[in-house]
Amino acid sequence: MPDIKDLKLREQFPYPSEGEWRKAAEKLLKGKPFDETLVSRTEEGITRRPIYNDGDNLFVDAGADVWLAQRLFCDNSTFPEEARKALSRGQNALRLDLDIVTQWGSQPPRLPLHTGMIHLPDSATFKRLQEGLEPHIPVLMDALCRPLETARIVKNSTPDFMGCLGADPLSGALIYGGFPDSWDKAADDLRKAAYLFNDTNRPALMALRGDVIHNAGGHKVQELAYMCVLGALYMRELAGRSEPPVMEWWWRTAVGNDQFAEIAKLRAGRLLWARLLEGFDLDPRLYPLKTDAATSWRFM
Repeated sequence: MPDIKDLKLREQFPYPSEGEWRKAAEKLLKGKPFDETLVSRTEEGITRRPIYNDGDNLFVDAGADVWLAQRLFCDNSTFPEEARKALSRGQNALRLDLDIVTQWGSQPPRLPLHTGMIHLPDSATFKRLQEGLEPHIPVLMDALCRPLETARIVKNSTPDFMGCLGADPLSGALIYGGFPDSWDKAADDLRKAAYLFNDTNRPALMALRGDVIHNAGGHKVQELAYMCVLGALYMRELAGRSEPPVMEWWWRTAVGNDQFAEIAKLRAGRLLWARLLEGFDLDPRLYPLKTDAATSWRFM
């Protein structure tokens, strides 16, 4: 059987140049202006062309460390079974959608439209949720306003935890209409949670919730700006009089169906994070940013 490389498809079907493609496109437009018909501008004011090529450098290597963790829409009683099913069907990570009490506390000023059903009051509950599962499965959470409580639960139940606790008290305050106590208490809990783990086993604590801005109606530039503001704020709070503890960071963003624009946003987020660390004179290898891309509720 001949190898596909022997067919020399590139020679038989050479790629047209961009000029040749444009000439063919203008012919199909039958007199309609090319720029007005096929070139558009996004709500951020960015020009979007109808075609891109290798020289545009749109893509960024995400590496091989890619986790798939879809929402399971279940409570404590059904999570273990649903988790096993999901892992058998191709997922390689799990998402714990925490409930209101676990994320914020009791009686928040407002209730969000979407919330989880997993209640995590103690380490014993966390252990039960993982019964029957393979060890070292990454777990993503959304602790939001309760980083210290969640960190203590994880530390006392899973010494080699992989994943992210999902702390972001400022975004939690936006979602729930205020802090459970105060910003000072939230910042103090963040510092305590960050130093609760030792240097050799420190799970990701923070998940910068850019999706909050997106799902509230913000565009991509506003979401990226919010992510940078959160990163700078938390870096200062965690640093105190020295440098922030060495740890992995996460950025949770909402993505829709505009493929090129979403790729550009993800790439911009990584570049902006590098510039942010540069501003703090921090080594990017010690503070890597992982991206948690979730389907946009707005688009759905």
